[in-house]
Amino acid sequence: MERFDVERKAFQVKFEGINGGMWISITERSRGFVVSLGFGEEELDWLLEHLKKAVELEASRGFTRKMRGKTRTHLMEICFNSRGRFMKITEIVAKRKSLVLVVPEGVKGNGWETLRKAISRVQDVSDQAVRASKEKDKESQVSKGMYREGRSYADLVAEEGHRNGALMPVGNGQEL
Repeated sequence: MERFDVERKAFQVKFEGINGGMWISITERSRGFVVSLGFGEEELDWLLEHLKKAVELEASRGFTRKMRGKTRTHLMEICFNSRGRFMKITEIVAKRKSLVLVVPEGVKGNGWETLRKAISRVQDVSDQAVRASKEKDKESQVSKGMYREGRSYADLVAEEGHRNGALMPVGNGQEL
């Protein structure tokens, strides 16, 4: 998890997990309200690319970009007001009110660059977690069906000779 401040706003970038695919949340806390947006892998790549473009953009310019995901659409806008430039990231989901995250530019684009770096660091940690999870799943798949001394059940049954179990009397079934 990464935390940082831009002007009077506090932001948090957090790896949320790999259930249903890897995703990261970005939360803004400002003057008594909290907004949190979720981004999947494809959306994160799009966001990082456009954050980089926004930092490099001339101070007098703005842009609007849209990314349609599987379940939601994200809209990024570079806007202006009397205090300077800011980035609006809007999350649009069917049958729900749109959520808007507002990130001020900060000094020389520092706010946007800090957000980009925080996302990259959290994404690196999440990639490691995904690899570890896949490795664990792979190990459990290998161990399924393996019994004593790393042999499969089929190999044990096919083996000739005595079993290491105890002898059991076998009757005709009328003793019950």
